[in-house]
Amino acid sequence: MTKKEKVLSMLEAAGDRGVTNRELNDAGIFRYSARIKELRDEGKEILTTRIKGGLFKFRLATRLPTEGAVKQGVGEPRPREADSPESTPKPSGDRPPTLFACDLNDSPYY
Repeated sequence: MTKKEKVLSMLEAAGDRGVTNRELNDAGIFRYSARIKELRDEGKEILTTRIKGGLFKFRLATRLPTEGAVKQGVGEPRPREADSPESTPKPSGDRPPTLFACDLNDSPYY
């Protein structure tokens, strides 16, 4: 079993509880971030939560298939109302709005 397969099996076994980076290190997976990136590159949706300091928890995202789901059972997420251009807040005054890291890719001010 490769390290990537071991990370995936640990994530699947943990379910919503998730797996911490400490647990991955204890299992002998020292370059866990590289293995998680490989899994993400293959299309796995892995959520990361910072617990405190250098302790992180990783878990597989659970999705329910939508109407047009493909054979593997993975559906496309439905667009949210907040994603529509009409719901985007307009800047007020001469000062541009405060940008957060998550806004930089979509911002016309960046």
